[in-house]
Formats: sequence, structure tokens, C-alpha cells
Amino acid sequence: MIKNLFTYWTLQLFKPGAVIREKYTAFQSLLDKDKQAHEKMAELEEIYYDQMPVDLNVIEARYREFADAVGSMIADLARVAPGKYTSLGRFHKRFDDYVRFMLGPPKRPVEPPYVLNLNERQARDASLVGGKAAKLAWVSQSVGLPVPAGFAVTTRAFHRLIEFNDLEDPIAAELERLDINSPASLAEVSNRIGRAIGRAAVPPEVADAIHGELDRLQATCRFTGRFAVRSSAVAEDTKSSFAGQYKTVLNVQATDIVEAYRNVLASKYAPPALVYRINYGLADRETPMAVLVVEMIDAMASGVLYTGQPAAKTGGRLSIHAIWGQGQALVDGATVPAVFRVAATDPPTLVARRPHRQTQQQVFDPERGLVARPLSDKQAGNPPIGESTALSLAQWGMSLEDRLGEPQDVEWCLTHARQPVLLQARPFQAESGSPIGGRPVCSFEDVDNEVLVADGEPAAGGIAAGRTIRVMQIEDLARVSEGAVVVTRNIPPDFAAAVNRMNAVVAEAGSFAGHFASVAREFGIPTLVNAEGALDALPEGIDVTVNAETGTVYRGVVESMVESPCARRNLLVDSPFMKRLGAIMSFISALELVDSQSADFTPEGCRSHHDILRFVHQKAVEAMFQLSNIRFRKVGGSRKLKFGIPMLFYVIDVGGGFAEGAGDRIELDSTQIASRPLQALIGGLTHPDIQWGNFSHFDWESYDKVTLSGGSANPDSVMFASHAIISDRYANLNLRFGYHFVILDTVCSAEEADNYILLRFSGGGADIDKRRLRALFLSQVFQRLGFDVTRTIDLIDARYGADSRANTARTLDRVGRLLGATRLMDMYLKDETMVDAYVDEFMAGRYHFSNVDI
Repeated sequence: MIKNLFTYWTLQLFKPGAVIREKYTAFQSLLDKDKQAHEKMAELEEIYYDQMPVDLNVIEARYREFADAVGSMIADLARVAPGKYTSLGRFHKRFDDYVRFMLGPPKRPVEPPYVLNLNERQARDASLVGGKAAKLAWVSQSVGLPVPAGFAVTTRAFHRLIEFNDLEDPIAAELERLDINSPASLAEVSNRIGRAIGRAAVPPEVADAIHGELDRLQATCRFTGRFAVRSSAVAEDTKSSFAGQYKTVLNVQATDIVEAYRNVLASKYAPPALVYRINYGLADRETPMAVLVVEMIDAMASGVLYTGQPAAKTGGRLSIHAIWGQGQALVDGATVPAVFRVAATDPPTLVARRPHRQTQQQVFDPERGLVARPLSDKQAGNPPIGESTALSLAQWGMSLEDRLGEPQDVEWCLTHARQPVLLQARPFQAESGSPIGGRPVCSFEDVDNEVLVADGEPAAGGIAAGRTIRVMQIEDLARVSEGAVVVTRNIPPDFAAAVNRMNAVVAEAGSFAGHFASVAREFGIPTLVNAEGALDALPEGIDVTVNAETGTVYRGVVESMVESPCARRNLLVDSPFMKRLGAIMSFISALELVDSQSADFTPEGCRSHHDILRFVHQKAVEAMFQLSNIRFRKVGGSRKLKFGIPMLFYVIDVGGGFAEGAGDRIELDSTQIASRPLQALIGGLTHPDIQWGNFSHFDWESYDKVTLSGGSANPDSVMFASHAIISDRYANLNLRFGYHFVILDTVCSAEEADNYILLRFSGGGADIDKRRLRALFLSQVFQRLGFDVTRTIDLIDARYGADSRANTARTLDRVGRLLGATRLMDMYLKDETMVDAYVDEFMAGRYHFSNVDI
């Protein structure tokens, strides 16, 4: 710092021209960085205030660019105003540390354990084995319920694979460019990341750990000798279920486990999983992938148990959904299960049942995996499970809910030996973010709209309206526009890829127990299943209102419904993502320093990066405003300028201010000036209606001081002249009109946000009262021209901010006319009534106010 200041003051003393050019270069750099910083801040504000679902990597990338720009502005200010505001860097670092802490990734440990058996106590740690595996380990160890034998490949193995293959930065770069509202972007980013992980080498130490644990598991398998390889990401099977969003690979041979492991890892970036995670508000690094390897069970029946459904309609708070065979068709929403309603009494009591509408089942084949076979006549006429099994499952559910303190969503299967096995357990949310029984109750009378569907089964409650669109295959999801009501035959989990664009779903098949139904409840998407005839009743392209409280679809928009408390709400507002971004934005865009004249307008008064931006820009402009204090008699490279008025004027170019024809001429005319702001000002000063007279305008006051003290002075000396520092878009002028002076600093460029005019007017040859009257006249005209004005006796400070290049140039022209018209006005103004009249006349185009020609 001391060395830099010494260099600065040495140049100031011996080479002031070099100082001017250095200041200007730094100032232009500062303006460029100011623009960049405001652009990035605006992008972050757009994401936050418009509640745009983006990956957190986007926020990180935008913030890095923003913070770097602010840091560069501070460095540039140190060049514009050396030795001042040295504490700014400390405050910038403090705010930067706060934000980077909130954005900062958690530790990504890559050391063992890489596998954990579900019998090990460490397997209950969700940060190691993910939500699904941790819950299975806890159920087995603490509750004693039967679960499949197996092990988890830990999140540390995932981190190690990413590190081993140098994938962290490429994945982050892909997520930065992801637009989840664009199906094409979603597919492209997903494919790129998926291919990278699919080709990744599994580190030898991870592969060895997997094979070692697999050998131990094979020795204890009770059923098929094949395996199911399932996702178990951190945050999966918690309040964020990720139901059906990751890949499960079934019927895997031991020799194919590592390949199946890679496939499950890649599914972390499948389109539905990306859309789900981002809309839920979770960062990529908050959901590292563990993988669960369990023995494959040849299920006779499968299903889902819910312990927390409202009992108002059914009389049973627990429901068991069951189908014949493997459970894939149920959770994929492809079949209608049998449903048992059970009261949570001691012991539990069956209160209602509904038969299945199943025609086929998926069964395990050792050679071909899962195959579809028709139900036998006996299966078609009977429920998949009996009453005793249903009550046993209900007892399981009640026990789990009691131990865990919240309702549960439990997947189970029944072996051919009729032994129930628990496959998965997670918290059950009846509807989007609402506690069980906490949803509002809405009733509507006198609805005149035509009923198009009357008997749909609510899978996710709420009310929404929109235009219908048919989705008959997964590829049709790309056609789903924002706010659509999707009409379909069934609802597989892949529908989650469009969850951010759909207002409601109406399906002819499906089940409350389907994976997409779980997602719909989490995101508050009103969803009807088993709505027979919906595809015929709801043609594409009509406006409808879906009331998933009553299972009804109406033609048109029913205003009383969509404006009710039961209408769909935006869950992103209260998501972890928006809460985190809100905290981050408090250190980015909040603005406290709004008054540059306040005593708090200091580095210590900054409370955010925006405050620093405001402070740096203001102080940089003020520092450039003071350039006029450098005496031009010391500045090499200055040239005399003549432009048709009797004014002694010198100019120095710091970049593009002279036209090509200027060459090395010592004396220039206005045609050799390329500076847009100076051209505009000269245009005003040389207006034909301004009478300049024949006497020269220079610094009469300084000249008088020299001559009256007995000295010898040449009125043509550069020390008494007006002067300007110019570039193609910048001008800093010190104009000396006899006994008063004007300092003007301006940028007039293509960037509207950079443009400003800063002006100070002071002095005069008349008495103080007349000088005050001229200052009053000037302040009123400046205000009419759009300036913010501060007036103290005969001193005026005026600022004109952020306008287009054309408007800024036009205003500079008007300022030139004003300065020319008022240079002797303090001599003949007598009272305020004259001021008011002269203001109106000036605005009407009068630029000569003396009663005699000069």
C-alpha cells in the first residue's frame, strides 16, 4: 500500500497526465464491472422473486461471477482513489464468506466404509447408506420386522467414484446449463451425465468391497439367488420421497452387480429425478447416492400400506393396497389394486374392502426376470391377501407409526410361503406439506358448469384449472405446456419429469399407491385415478377445472373453486431451496445505503454486496469529478480547442476522444473531437441564439489575484483556461466563465445504466443576492431537465442518472445552452419574479436574457 501510494504521488507530481489516464482506465474498468455485477444480481433476483426452479449450481455460478465483479470494482476504486476506503475489501470478504458458507458443499468423504451390511449398526446412518437402506436397517434391528437380506454400497463409494473419474466439475458444468422447463435441455443434460457415469470406472477398492460383501450375502440367501439393486440416496424416503424417481434393477446376477450399481448411480441424473430434486429445493450434493443390494424375493402378492389416511369417508385410518405378483405394476400406476380399510383399534379392525381390477400379474422367472402372465380364474375371483394378512400388515403399520411418531408409507410383499416381508418404509404425507387432517375443507354450491367426469378417485387432493392435453406415451410429456391438465390412461413415475408444468392429472387407471401419486401429493398436483371414460370425456384443448377433493372434473374454469383455500399452491415458495436463496439474497441484493449524503454512507455502513456496489460507484464518480483539480499547466499532451466561442479551452484525450483527422495537431477544432458527450455539450454552447460577445472567457478571478498582487500574467496561459479530459464516451470538464466555474463529469455510452451527468456550479461576479437568484434559476431549470438538485446559496450540485445515450446527449446539449445563456445572468437578475419568468422562457427556447447585446 505505501509503495503504491508513493508511486501514485510521484506520478501526480511529475506526470499528472499519466495519473489521469490511469484513473480513467480504472474508472472504465469499474463501470464495466459494475454493469456485470448488476446483470448477475438481476439474474439472481429473477430466480428468487419469480421463484424459478434451478439447480443450486446455477446459483453458485452466478454468485461467483457477481462476487468477482464486486471484488474487481473495489480494486478499481483503489486505483481511482488511492489510499481511501481501504476497509471495503474486509467487508466484501465478510459478505462473501457468509454466502459461500451457505452455498458451500458439505464434506465429501471418500474413505471407507464402502459397503455396510444391513445388520451392522452403522447401516442405520442415512448419511452413509441413504434413507431407504437406513430405514430398513432400523426396522430390522430395532423393531424386529422381516426385511430382505442385503447390504448398502455407501455414499462414500459414490464420492470415491466421482473423484476417481474426475467427474465433479463436468457434472457441475452440465447442471449449470440445465433448464428443467425445456424437455430438450433436460434430456441432453441427463444423457451427458448419465453416459459419463455409465462409462466411469468403479475404483478397485470399491469393487473389491462390493464383491466381498456379495460373497457373504450369497451364502445366506433364502429365496431366488438373484438380487435387486435399488437406489438409496440421501434424502430419499424422507419427507422428500423421490418415489419411483431413481432406477431399480431387478433379477440381477452376482456377476452383473457392478454394472447394475453404475446404472443406479446414473439414474440420480435421470430427467424425472432432476425435476423432482430441483423443484423440491435440494442441491445435487445434498443427495449423494448410496445403493441397496438385497436378495430378490419371488412375491406371490405385493402392495403398499398407508397408516395416516383421513377416516372421514371410509371409517378406516389405515389402508392396504394389494395386487397379485410383483408390485411394479402397482407403483407404476398400471393396475387397480384391491384395497382394505382398517380401523386403528387394538387389535385393528377391518371396516371396508374393495376388489381389484387386475387381469395380469408380473412374476419372477429365473431366466427371463419379470414376465407378465394372466391371472388364474382363482386369482381373478379372490383378493391377493386375506383378512388376517391385512390385519397383520395393519399391526405392522401401527407399530411403525408409534415408534417413529408419524404416519408411514410402507411397501411389502408376501412370499409363496405367505410370509410378509417389509421392503421399504418412509413418512407418509397425505397432501402437499400439510399434516394429516390439516387440509382445508371446501364446499361449493350452485356450480353451473357441466360435469365431464363425476367418479374419479382422488390420489392427490386439491383443485386446479387448465387446458387439457393428452399424454399417451412418455414421449408426449415434451408437449405438456405450463399449467396443463394432463389426461392419460395411467401414471407411471416418469410423469415426474413434467411435474413443474402440469396443474392437474386425470387418469383412467392407476392407484393412490402409485409412485407418481406420492409425487403428486408432495407437489400439490390434484390427481384423479380410476376415472373411467376420462379420455372420451376430456378431449384435448379444452379448459377444465379438476376438483380432486370430490373426484369431479368441470368444463371451463370454476372461479369459486380456483380462488378457494383448496386450490393448488406454489410449494417452491416455502421450499428449502427458496429459504436458502432468501438468506443468500439478503447478503447480495439488500440495499441500506440509499442516501449518499448520510453519515452512514461509509464502508462500515455496508450490510450487503449491493451496498458495496452503490458505495464504490458513488465514490468513483466523485473521484473522477475531482479530476478538474489537477492543474493543466502540468499536463503533457493537452491540446488547444477552438469551437467558435471566445473561450480559452484545452483538452486531453485518454482514449478515443479525438477523431482520426486530429493527428498531431496542437490546435484542434470541433470537427476533430470524437467524444460524444463533449460534442453534445459544444453543440449547446454554440447554439446560434446565444450571444457570446467579443471578450474572452477564462478564469478572471485567478488572473485578478495574480495581477493585483504585483505579478505578471498572460490571460492566454493554460493555467487560466477551461479544460476537459475526454474519451469517446466520457468527459470531465472544468469550465471557467469569468468569475464563476462549472465542473461537469459525464458518461454518454450505449449502456444506459452507465450513463450520468454530474455537475457543480459555483461563484459569480455580482453580489451574493444576485448570485443566489441565478442559482435559483439554474436549479429550477435543472429540475425541469430531469436532474436531482441540491442548492446552497450560489452553489449548485446536480445529478442526472441512467438514461439512454440519445437522451443523455440531448440533455448535455440543453446543459450547454443553459451555461451559455446564464454566464452573466447574475448581473441583471433583480428578484424572484424574474426568475420564474426566465425559467419558462428558457424552456420555451430563449437563450439571451440581457437587455443589451454583449
